[in-house]
Amino acid sequence: MRITSLLLVVALAGGCSEPILKNAPHPPSSHVAGVAAAAATAVTLANPDAAAHKSEEAQRAGAPPPRTTAVHETIPADVLDRLDHARPDTPPPRVAPQP
Repeated sequence: MRITSLLLVVALAGGCSEPILKNAPHPPSSHVAGVAAAAATAVTLANPDAAAHKSEEAQRAGAPPPRTTAVHETIPADVLDRLDHARPDTPPPRVAPQP
């Protein structure tokens, strides 16, 4: 009974007013991204073969391979030729956005 009444009070207090942490300071996005990258690096350094083991275990368990999507778009060859032979001192031509 206590938990139900406590949840009811919290729901009413939180739902009827502005957010509680509205004016709380937020860390810069670049710092958050750096911490996430560092954590991913630490996990990879701790066990570099973990991703390979997971995919091997999935294959052993009979899981279907990941689905691939066919791409039907192509790039004309002249575009790649122009990119290969572009002079570095000339800016690329601007293309007007299509509506």
